Amino acid sequence: MVSDGNGNEIRIGTLNNEKRIELKLKGEDRRRKIGVINTQSQTMVCTRTKEKHLHILADAYGFNHYVLSTATTFKDIILIEKRVTEGRILTYRIKVADILDFGFYMEFKNEGFEKQIFIKREWMKKYITNII
Repeated sequence: MVSDGNGNEIRIGTLNNEKRIELKLKGEDRRRKIGVINTQSQTMVCTRTKEKHLHILADAYGFNHYVLSTATTFKDIILIEKRVTEGRILTYRIKVADILDFGFYMEFKNEGFEKQIFIKREWMKKYITNII
């Protein structure tokens, strides 16, 4: 467990070759799943439901900045985007370095572990690996 000094925590649980990363915010009772790291493939799998997680005005998904900027056991993000109303699932494989280089920040929750870096869906298209 790592704390950001604001009462927020990043928690990591390990099972076999996978590490589940969760964010526990000070003002919330529940933990938020950030992703699951597979140390063998050096990837972190993140699942997003478009209707729930997409920032509509920016047409972008957010990622925990601290987790990406301190990553040592994974180099790529496998993003599974569920599009419930369309009945489709898209999978992307994106380099962490590309998210950090080409992502952008928004003016809310910009401190500690709540800070997110966003990437636009239009930019993500070149990273599509599978459509179901």
